[in-house]
Amino acid sequence: MPSKKRNQTQGYQVPDRILGGQRFTVRPGSGLVVTDEMRQILAQPGFIKDKEGGSRLRRLYIDHSIGFNPNELSEFGMACFVGAFDAVQQALESGTHPSLDGTVTAFQAGYATILIWGSQRIPNDHRTRHLDTLRLLVSHKLPLDIPDICGFTALHHFAINPNSSSRDYDLLRLMLESGANPNVQDRYGVVPIYPTFEQIAIPGIELFMEFGADLDIEDADGITPNKVLINMGPEVTAAVQKWLRKRAGIEAARQDKCCEGCLRTDVVLKNCARCQVGRYCSKECQRTAWPTHRRICRLFSESATATLKPFYVDFPFTTIVSTSNLVRQANGITPAPTTSTKKVKPLDYPKDIVIKVQIAMSRGSPMMIYTKRKDFLCHVRRSDAPRDFDIVENVVMTKGFSGLKAYFAATLKSENELVVKIADVLAEQPF
Repeated sequence: MPSKKRNQTQGYQVPDRILGGQRFTVRPGSGLVVTDEMRQILAQPGFIKDKEGGSRLRRLYIDHSIGFNPNELSEFGMACFVGAFDAVQQALESGTHPSLDGTVTAFQAGYATILIWGSQRIPNDHRTRHLDTLRLLVSHKLPLDIPDICGFTALHHFAINPNSSSRDYDLLRLMLESGANPNVQDRYGVVPIYPTFEQIAIPGIELFMEFGADLDIEDADGITPNKVLINMGPEVTAAVQKWLRKRAGIEAARQDKCCEGCLRTDVVLKNCARCQVGRYCSKECQRTAWPTHRRICRLFSESATATLKPFYVDFPFTTIVSTSNLVRQANGITPAPTTSTKKVKPLDYPKDIVIKVQIAMSRGSPMMIYTKRKDFLCHVRRSDAPRDFDIVENVVMTKGFSGLKAYFAATLKSENELVVKIADVLAEQPF
């Protein structure tokens, strides 16, 4: 049987391994090395643009990261890496530990980074106590913002790991609570929140936003998190917009999926029968919240709604192409799983739903409307209801995200009648 084709690198045969479209050439565990080419790029002052070696440096850094071997670490470094709380505590109490502001390996990683590396590679169980170890080190003034050769701090390394299942977000919270800078820039000028956008790491986005992430910091090429937000998908948009509203002291309907009375998230919720926007887990919670809710509770009256006429594609199944997935694929990132196709027409009426309305770039072109589960998907033509079409389009343009999409409570009264509650633009939803 013929053998599979392999890459020949420095006399060592390694199978093709692809991550983000990159083929690795370095033998795993062979040791971290900074090549002459890497040093030449790094010698440039300031932030490094993609066309000035930034893209190449990224690839080289990732490639040579495969060579990391924990056995290169000192005894103290290894204890940090594996989360050996007792060993780290003994070294700190005896004074035998190295300087906590020092760096290790050819990549010049700080001890906070080493600990994060370990937490992402070693399953956390009763033998590994990365969170306790980090808390102990922080109590001994461990610096959290030490950059490695590419300017990556422990926050960057936490965020750029593509394996979401290996992230312990308690570590991220502890670092941020302990003063780690959420706006520190690496050698490319990139801030730590940016990779969480690409990977749809919602808990990470929430934490960075909670601790003051600035979305207007430009990288070397003039790109900011804000500029790419619209291409990162609805889950990312919803998480970011929620925190931007909180910072501004603004509340939006359905900002959080919780009972508006007790604020619990682990309960079955029912809509307010009057407005279909407020949500409660019990009649008791609804009564408790009524003094506050009554000020914004509006009926589905004619003045607060617009009535649209849906039209449907000819075939019973359809698929929505995700722009954010296309962007991720173009950047070599594994896209989010696509939603399976479903029938686009509900089987029962009337039906209370939450809808997403997407308008076209050119005014008057058909708009697309669908629910989170995609069990209802239609288009709306201006010619079928010009007045109400224009009303909805204008609300989306003036109050929706980027003037292109907005979320509403609605009632599908029949296959051909959709009543949209335009008086209440909901908070951005994760679909």
